[in-house]
Amino acid sequence: MQAIIVIATWGSGSTAVSGYLDRCGAYTCPPHVNTNDLLTPNAYEPLEYRIELAKLIDELSFKKIGNPEDFVKFFEAWWEIECAKSQNLGLSHILLKHPLQSFVLPYLNRKLKPSYLFITRPYDLIEKTRIRRKWHPIYGALGAKEIYSISYDFLNANSCPFISIPFNEFRSSTELRDKMLNFIGLVPSAEKLKVAEDFIRV
Repeated sequence: MQAIIVIATWGSGSTAVSGYLDRCGAYTCPPHVNTNDLLTPNAYEPLEYRIELAKLIDELSFKKIGNPEDFVKFFEAWWEIECAKSQNLGLSHILLKHPLQSFVLPYLNRKLKPSYLFITRPYDLIEKTRIRRKWHPIYGALGAKEIYSISYDFLNANSCPFISIPFNEFRSSTELRDKMLNFIGLVPSAEKLKVAEDFIRV
């Protein structure tokens, strides 16, 4: 099973990217986290995964509050179950998305040997999205700067394979979307690709 880890922060456009890949045939481990944003009600973040990450890392301060061993115990069992679900659906890729996973990249990298999608967006646009949603400051530029820094430093230090996906370009460039699919080795059917492309246009 090929793992895809989405490196992103809140308001970066990662929900659109993940929704696109979900429609292309990547398994996103439902049930998902729901949001109060009418534009992105489905975050494509696995609910169980998010709950356990929040037990380990405080979402509003990014401080470690839990036991890493407890998270590992959860993930080992949960990943095996999700792989079985994906395989039963005939799907070859599992996508994991949540900003807090940036704090457990050393473990995830060892366990999964994933491909990484690094979703980028200017800080002022991330902050504009946060203000529109009326969310806590950590969900805007404040949190984005820390998450991007931690993630990039890890990927660079460990020579991890990743592709940078500027969100604005992702929305407008078929070429970039094709490049992303080629990078992760996902080959959707013509029908799935059409549904995914229609999703982006909407």
